[in-house]
Amino acid sequence: MAADDKLKVVCCFIEAIKDAGDFLAALGAAQRAQKPVVCLKIGGSEASRAAALAHTGSLAGSLTSFDAVTRPLGLIRVDTIDEMVEVAEYLAHAKAPAGARVGAMTFSGGLKGLFLEGAERHNVAFPKLEDSTIALLKELLGVGTSLGNPLDAGFAALSSSEVYFKCVDVMLADPNIDVFCVQEELPVKEGQNVKAGNLRVVDKMVVEGKRKPVAVVSMASYMYTDFTREFREGLPNLAVLHGVDKALNCLAHVGRYGALTRQAAQAPAPARALSEAESQCLATATPASDGRAVLNEAQSKILLALNGVASPKEAAAADAEAAVNAARVIGYPVVVKLLSDDVQHKSEVGGVMLGIGDDAGVRGAFAAIKANLAKAKPDARFGGIIVAQEIKGGRELVLGVHRDPEVGLVTMFGAGGVLLELVKDVQFGPAPLTSGQARAMIDATMAGKLLDGYRGGAALDKDAVAQALVSLSQLAERLGDRLESVDVNPFVALPAGRGAVALDGLVVLRGAP
Repeated sequence: MAADDKLKVVCCFIEAIKDAGDFLAALGAAQRAQKPVVCLKIGGSEASRAAALAHTGSLAGSLTSFDAVTRPLGLIRVDTIDEMVEVAEYLAHAKAPAGARVGAMTFSGGLKGLFLEGAERHNVAFPKLEDSTIALLKELLGVGTSLGNPLDAGFAALSSSEVYFKCVDVMLADPNIDVFCVQEELPVKEGQNVKAGNLRVVDKMVVEGKRKPVAVVSMASYMYTDFTREFREGLPNLAVLHGVDKALNCLAHVGRYGALTRQAAQAPAPARALSEAESQCLATATPASDGRAVLNEAQSKILLALNGVASPKEAAAADAEAAVNAARVIGYPVVVKLLSDDVQHKSEVGGVMLGIGDDAGVRGAFAAIKANLAKAKPDARFGGIIVAQEIKGGRELVLGVHRDPEVGLVTMFGAGGVLLELVKDVQFGPAPLTSGQARAMIDATMAGKLLDGYRGGAALDKDAVAQALVSLSQLAERLGDRLESVDVNPFVALPAGRGAVALDGLVVLRGAP
């Protein structure tokens, strides 16, 4: 279908993906052909979340992972058959908009209100019009009209085709609008009113001026008559959408598609081969009972550091005196953490102690952590401790990679720390990521907004966070089928210009090293 020039859009109903490589390659072919794919996906892989060793796997639902990998390749996932019909109708006639900033012209204050309320439900925006646009509309429409966006053009536009077309022209020229909607119903017969002639002119305006896309939006769904079907064929450049909610939902889908298509123009950096140091690090993985293998925190962070994800100053210590020596080199205060190949989440077994300020505190922490492990998990191996520089301030985040059983590796970003799974302020993307995709993931979260400085708070190093996310996704691509998951939590963003560091890390491989 991607190779068939007669087809403009492909629609799929999918129960499961049996071969992710083939499916993603097909999406890539459709994307290169500039042919959108609309998909209704059912089924799931909930069992994969329960089996996950890392936080990322427990947070990535099957459809979340599916979207993260397929959206950058031009797939639009819908939830109902009606949504599929509306999106296919739009894309078969109108080009994808650059985004989901909608402009609209109505002839009813009530419909203007419905548009504004629907926009909130469907995550589209009716942006403020330029002052110059408002001035032109005021001159055209005079008093008694509701200027703004949506524009209630009222009787002035209904009674004069000249005013009608000038309003359309002015709205289309506004730089804040990506796609324009005009309230109309397809006429049931010729000559009943001016609607038929108006729509034919608007259809030509889209082509002749190489304009932004235009959608005709009816107040409600309706049945086609024989005349309506024939008339509709004569409007090849207009999307005809039924009802406010269905129309806005459709525009949200195609707007996101258009924005992601622009991002896709930036290709990820080509993958490099694993270095000798990386291979040596991977060889230290300890086999787990379920057939996977785990790098302990120290080795995980070495691997991450080799890939541009920095850590604080730290050192592993097998006994208390070695821990004291390490703390003196690093400088007090320090953090002391359990090192065990059998424990992935150290805080759950009393394996983390903060704010250690002297030699005696380090010795005491070493003994306490060893005792806590023996009590909580008697069969777990004690591998000593990690002594780390204490990082104060900043914002706790999480970076991760998860293997979805259908679509493969998925990258994650979000708010980190102990509240990660409770708050679930996370976003997912493909592996590898472009820098644009990484920034879009960050900006889509509340945590990302906090990085910019909130209510007078200091801005944090968003550039370092985005680069670390890209680097992690590139590591995932290089490891490929060997990788099950990566969990970097917490990952702390420091004040702007000071970077970001991984306070903990867990790398899980799919099999024995």
